[in-house]
Amino acid sequence: MKPSRLISIFAGIIIILIIILLILIPSKQESEIKIGVIGPFTGPVSRFGEYMREGFDMAIDEINSKGGINNKKLKLIYEDDKCIDISGMVSALQKLKEIDKVVAVLGPYCGTTNVVAGQFSTDNDLFMIAPGDNLGKVGKYKVNTRYLLSKEAEVLADYALKQGWKKLSILHYDNDWGLGYKKAIESYLKDHGGELISAEKYDFSNLDVRTQFLKIKSADPDAVAIFDGTSGELFKQAFDLNLNKPLLSEWEIEKPETKGIAGPALEGVIYALPGGQITDFHRRFKEKYNKDPNIAHIDSYDAAMILAKALEACTNFDPQCMLDYVTNLKNYQGAGGSLTFNEEIWAFEKPFILKTVKNERFVELEEVE
Repeated sequence: MKPSRLISIFAGIIIILIIILLILIPSKQESEIKIGVIGPFTGPVSRFGEYMREGFDMAIDEINSKGGINNKKLKLIYEDDKCIDISGMVSALQKLKEIDKVVAVLGPYCGTTNVVAGQFSTDNDLFMIAPGDNLGKVGKYKVNTRYLLSKEAEVLADYALKQGWKKLSILHYDNDWGLGYKKAIESYLKDHGGELISAEKYDFSNLDVRTQFLKIKSADPDAVAIFDGTSGELFKQAFDLNLNKPLLSEWEIEKPETKGIAGPALEGVIYALPGGQITDFHRRFKEKYNKDPNIAHIDSYDAAMILAKALEACTNFDPQCMLDYVTNLKNYQGAGGSLTFNEEIWAFEKPFILKTVKNERFVELEEVE
């Protein structure tokens, strides 16, 4: 046999062996389950992206250390939306689905991005579970682990009316998050004998809101709701202008950054929090990151863990199967206690407690009263 003929046969055998090996040995890509992540990892509210990453990474590390899902490791692919880059977020979602071939998405965080992502989930049959602003059912295949924003707003409005504060003013961020608070508070007051007498807005292009506060002061409300997405700068301005009105807000005032910037301006502020429990998650989180978890950490960890369970239950990763799994969860033991999904409000049931700031401490309101 000619040497050239032997070489050809040998080369053919090598090619056949390579093909067999490629078939028998799963590639790294096939041994992974890719999950997309959308959040504000840069920009003015990147701290929330940091919270998301810490919660997600902790959950994924724990899952992968136990063998992953059906013997496949989970891999997170992060994309940045800066909270306000809507077109960039849509492009990132398209990239995650079409190029990275993710089976689901964790996120986003902010109000308007959640609404737009919800529509993307519907149009592209992509399951999403977000730990951020929950505005209800905004997409066919999208759910949130965060409490329902309108319910929180109603708790604040109800408390105000019980104190005899019938005329309220509000300062809110100019997006779906801020407008969600405005609409819910305004509607609740109108239905229960109160009134939203003035509403002012802001965005990150201009955080000098002294003019807005002067307008609110001129309206002379009984109380003012401030939804400060800036880590305390707005509260500081209200304090410097001697607004001297009872103040209502939301959980973000508990962030260390807010306390550091606003300081005494937070004294007496009333806000609502979901009534969670201290679980073993809190201990493990502090061991890992040397700090206590906040709501965003808890919601992010729960989102990743619940998604993993949905992926395990739905071996074909069908979005309807994953949606059915999550929306039928009852008494799921999350990082902050038991969770049951309520399809009527399209959210997990989370009862609220009212808190305030007293002597620079965040305490339950009933302790003060």
